[in-house]
Amino acid sequence: MIEGIVATYVNVAIHEPLRGGSCRPLPKKLQNKTAIINIQNGDYQCPRWTLRVALYPAPRGNNPIRPASHSAEDGLNFAGIDLPTPVSQIDKLETQNPNLAINVFGWEKYNVIVHRISEKDGSIQRINLMITQEGFNTHYSYMKRLMTLLYDHSKNCNSKHFCERCLQRYSRIDLLERQEERKCPKREKTRCLSETSTSK
Repeated sequence: MIEGIVATYVNVAIHEPLRGGSCRPLPKKLQNKTAIINIQNGDYQCPRWTLRVALYPAPRGNNPIRPASHSAEDGLNFAGIDLPTPVSQIDKLETQNPNLAINVFGWEKYNVIVHRISEKDGSIQRINLMITQEGFNTHYSYMKRLMTLLYDHSKNCNSKHFCERCLQRYSRIDLLERQEERKCPKREKTRCLSETSTSK
């Protein structure tokens, strides 16, 4: 039988969802890659600036990492979207912008990982974003060539095929298709990624 309670202690942990903030340097392994454009924005709107980079490429001769090289008249609907933007709100952002299909990838232990794959129809061009984290600070960048990061730099120059959803690599397209039929969910919304050259 409990006769009394002397004291009660409650520990509270604040949940901070992964979200993109202001500009930050890319991890060293990614800094020399031409596959990523890391927009140098000075505000917390890096998701919006990153989408502008994808939708409105910098004119020839302009530095693509400078915000001034991209149109600020983007027509994007960010109503109700937090800035910085957590990955969990990309669903809402897509819903408010029917022309957007956004994939979000990450970088962990020198490997590309999947945070989110768009479930929109495959006819809509995908915009691939990379979210990187340093401590509690996160940042979105535009992945203009996902294959460059996925490609295994080996002496084997044969065509390689990747499942966009799980990033598993296959030497032949038929092997990828069979694997998708067996294991990858929602196969109709999973695209095949292929490249025949060694990108760097």
